Amino acid sequence: MAPFVGAGIGGVASFLTFGSDYDYYYEPDGTGSDFSMAFQAFAGLRYSFSQNWNLGLEYRYLVTDSQRWDVEWWSGGGFTIGVDSIALTGEGNASFAAVGSDGLLYVMSTGDYFSGEGRLSVVDPLARAEVASFAGFGTGPGNVAADADSRIFVSSYSEGVMEFNLDSNKVVRGAGHGVPIPSNATVAVDSKGRVYGIQTGPCSGGQVGTAHVLDEALEETGTIALGECPVGSAVVQIPPE
Repeated sequence: MAPFVGAGIGGVASFLTFGSDYDYYYEPDGTGSDFSMAFQAFAGLRYSFSQNWNLGLEYRYLVTDSQRWDVEWWSGGGFTIGVDSIALTGEGNASFAAVGSDGLLYVMSTGDYFSGEGRLSVVDPLARAEVASFAGFGTGPGNVAADADSRIFVSSYSEGVMEFNLDSNKVVRGAGHGVPIPSNATVAVDSKGRVYGIQTGPCSGGQVGTAHVLDEALEETGTIALGECPVGSAVVQIPPE
């Protein structure tokens, strides 16, 4: 039985090829390559049965520098250099998004859900960049919903329904001034401007949740009984029969 150890320095060449058989509007295409330095160390045991045969057990540890590939994305009219993420202001944890009536993307980052401050980032999807960022949504904000005009609504378990206005670029109902809906898990808005704030309830004991229906002035006009622990919402229009 013979132990052995070793180490070495070298390089690693990586090749990455993208292609797709599907006709998506955005899809990666092309080939990329990169070279990086590498270091390895190994150790093990070897037992010789004879001059020509042996049995060994080896552990090998390999470390390389980070590698990067530039990926082209086919976007219908041509190729653009791929961007894997868009930097946003704040503590991170981008969790919810909606497209506003202005065509921009409104992204809610919660930060630390129990102690951080939520921020609403305005992202230009064509430039792939944040163009503005707004605080004032308190701790642990939830999903965002956009109407057909100039309003963005934000749900919050602690603050109820909050609002951001696209025309003024201001938080018009922020932390401390939200529509008081207890345990507001999610919010949605329909084509007539009615807002639905979902009260999730205790999520135990078979107790049902409630949808609070608000008019354009965010005054409650009625409620809808839901099942136990509702946490999501969507609005669809059903054509009349």
